[in-house]
Amino acid sequence: MMRKSRMLFNEAGDGDGSGGAGVPPENTPSFIETIPEGYREKPYMQNIKDMDGLLEQFDNAQGLLGKKALPTEDSTPEEWTEFYNKLGRPEDFNSYEFEDIEMPEGLKRSEEAQAKVKELFHEVGLTPKQAKTLQSKYDQMMIESFKASEESRGAELDKEFDSLADKVFGADKEKALQTAKGLIDRYTPESMQDKVLGLGNNELIVLGSVLNGIQKEFISEDRLNDVTNAGEQGSKEAMLNKARELRKSDAYKDPFHPNHEAVARQVNELYVKSS
Repeated sequence: MMRKSRMLFNEAGDGDGSGGAGVPPENTPSFIETIPEGYREKPYMQNIKDMDGLLEQFDNAQGLLGKKALPTEDSTPEEWTEFYNKLGRPEDFNSYEFEDIEMPEGLKRSEEAQAKVKELFHEVGLTPKQAKTLQSKYDQMMIESFKASEESRGAELDKEFDSLADKVFGADKEKALQTAKGLIDRYTPESMQDKVLGLGNNELIVLGSVLNGIQKEFISEDRLNDVTNAGEQGSKEAMLNKARELRKSDAYKDPFHPNHEAVARQVNELYVKSS
């Protein structure tokens, strides 16, 4: 009887390796097979062999999340400094480098202003790439705003000049202005042309009045026509020379240059005016 009981016990799994103590039954899934399929192929699962490894990796991840937490309003200056430095802020604000953007005449960045901007960027924790991008976008915005302002100002000055010319020359305005322009183009030294272009409306009207008085008393109509034609020809040549110089510039030759469109438009206008 005892013998038969012993045999029955063995048949239950103690002697054939199919389920006895310490021996896993056949078809028992591996640890990775117990993980849902959507996670098995994830990179972070490749070296996980058992539950201990999974829990260890999870614990490490939680620790890293805590270290990367954003500072709050209650954080100390030292905590903010540590956070900015981890993001990639340089140790010194002088390490920032800005794009060398060509500024239009009348608009420029001073070294003092650039230093203050860099100091501000450093204070708010910008990385070198962020600082460079932000400054470049700001420069472009300033250039566009400056050009729009200059165009508006130019239109106002033109309107003011026409109004003054009407008052001074009356019905003879067109002829008077043509005479003054011809004499200025013909007799203004090249070294002084920028000075003449910089004259205000009142000064130009006064100059025009003086030149018209001189013409009426000392210059015949035939001679005036010769002078005017010569002056216009010289003016056209000057515009062509200016257009040729601009065509040699990097801004004109490089279609990706920030000032390419403006320079190309200026070249076209010079060619139209000189034709």
